[in-house]
Amino acid sequence: MLSHWKKCTKQKYVRPDAFRNNEPFGGKEIKPDVTKKPETRIDVCFDRGMEGLCDDLISARRATSDTINLVKVLRLLEDRMCSVKEIARLSTYTPPPEHMHHLHVLGKMCNHDDERIRELALRVIQKLASTRVGRVSMKNHGTLKETEHVITGRRHPAPIKLEACSALRIYASTREGARALIESKEQSAKALLTLASSENTPPKLRESCLYVLAQYLEGGPADMILAYTPKLMSGLIGCLNVEELEFDEEFQTEPDEEDLIHHEGLVRVAHASLSVLKRACLSEMARQSALQTKRATSLLVPYLQSESVDVRRDVSSVLMSLSGESAAKLEWTFTANLIRVFSDEKDRIVLENLARLVSNICVVERIRVKLREVKFSEVLSDVVKVFHDDRECGDGLIGEVCEDAIRALAWDP
Repeated sequence: MLSHWKKCTKQKYVRPDAFRNNEPFGGKEIKPDVTKKPETRIDVCFDRGMEGLCDDLISARRATSDTINLVKVLRLLEDRMCSVKEIARLSTYTPPPEHMHHLHVLGKMCNHDDERIRELALRVIQKLASTRVGRVSMKNHGTLKETEHVITGRRHPAPIKLEACSALRIYASTREGARALIESKEQSAKALLTLASSENTPPKLRESCLYVLAQYLEGGPADMILAYTPKLMSGLIGCLNVEELEFDEEFQTEPDEEDLIHHEGLVRVAHASLSVLKRACLSEMARQSALQTKRATSLLVPYLQSESVDVRRDVSSVLMSLSGESAAKLEWTFTANLIRVFSDEKDRIVLENLARLVSNICVVERIRVKLREVKFSEVLSDVVKVFHDDRECGDGLIGEVCEDAIRALAWDP
């Protein structure tokens, strides 16, 4: 069979022991001396334990040029922190007195020159922020401060800022953590608003920043953020200004796929902004600030016809809150939109919010006269009839709210 193979391939016969004496390529091969090992090199193995990995992180930080070990240690830490017990071990471990604390080192990694190390460090911080003991340790050892610096700094690219936003959002998942971030001297809320309201920021990062702000407002009223960010409401309302994609008549072209993806991202930014506005309008100072913003009502009303019921609930809640503060400053001129929404809407919460909106704006004589001219009381009566059966079952809130709106519409001073 070997002879047949040689005849077919016509290759020169080579004896089996030809390479035994490193021939013919052995003389050209130069192998490195594997016995020599740099003194700064750290051997990391899987059975070092959480405490050993903390020591390895401190040692790798001292050897600043050894990025390979930093990446290795951070990846092992991320994989190891899969349970509350392991996160608690990382948070409560106390290194030797002569060494820098490992959580302080972890915070410094967020501003490392290598982007891989920054990203891995922020992922470890995300897991650390998921437990109470981790959040306390982050605050005590400066890790939270360094994470906020990623948001406020300008040297970090969008992917790194996205990881930092995820870490802050997890940290602010409790009222205690959200309040700590609102009261922070780093004023990360101001930096988040700047990123969210800038058109140069990628839509995905803008959306993430807005959801972090929404989480911040769970820890306290918007007054605390308005104290050092007076343009909060105008910035949020500005995010609602999304232009529709149109056919280019000059070049006879339609929007390409990239334009469509960018437009969808801007729509998601607007929806995230509405969720922040809903929480912010619980504050009187925030409502007054929003009413001073130009085109606030004209930017809010179109979202009443959104396909998403959550968006319709958010925008109706914002309009209701603003009308309760000052119906005159709301500058309502959208009666036709209101009739259309009442005719098509089926969601109970949206209808209740809009009925309260009607009760509030009827205080203004000009609006009350206009609503009477279009016989808006009949539209409200139709809503009451639709939900009459529900009232008999004991849930008559929407009917009562609509009847209050009808009485407000018929009221004369």
